[in-house]
Amino acid sequence: MMLYNVFPFDPISGFDYYKIVIEPHTKHESIPHLNVGMEYIVVTQGTLEMTVNGVSHLVRAGQAFSFNGNSTHCYANPSDEELIFHNIMKYK
Repeated sequence: MMLYNVFPFDPISGFDYYKIVIEPHTKHESIPHLNVGMEYIVVTQGTLEMTVNGVSHLVRAGQAFSFNGNSTHCYANPSDEELIFHNIMKYK
């Protein structure tokens, strides 16, 4: 997984903005972020399998997904194609 911090955290806006690239058949498990309110994801290439609290959701290019960032979650690329998505983390 490659993570690019497009807009680093700003205490005035209260968010980070990341571009994330995940290679085919790869996943990244994340622990709950206790200081994050919501995460907002927009997939621009490929398919993201987003698992939140044990429930999986397929998010395809052009689709968006949001969830509570203090949940257990996993980002996975189930396809043969590179996955690219953007993630905004809104802090409490």
